[in-house]
Amino acid sequence: MTRFSVVTGASSGLGRAVALRLAMEGDHVLLLGRDEGRLLETADLVSEAGGTPLFEPVDIRDRPALRRVLRTLVPPAGIGLVVHCAGILVPGEVDEIGYDDLGAMCDTNVH
Repeated sequence: MTRFSVVTGASSGLGRAVALRLAMEGDHVLLLGRDEGRLLETADLVSEAGGTPLFEPVDIRDRPALRRVLRTLVPPAGIGLVVHCAGILVPGEVDEIGYDDLGAMCDTNVH
């Protein structure tokens, strides 16, 4: 059975690289990220590498939207692998970063 994998932050960087590696293994890969154009580019690369891509632009901090995406796109057999590569960085000294920015980093990078 082909594995169904989910990759967050799949529009660029490490997330894209992980998605391509999973594609080389023949995975069906659900690509999640905020930038639809870059997700489409990743989806094309996943196809070229031998995987089967699905993609949906979503901000993983938006829990209701993320739940809807997963309920809609995850097959009945479920998820075989989740790789969380989404991340944001607010530059600055710790005591200069606002509470909202710190919360956004934690919500994206940790949760």
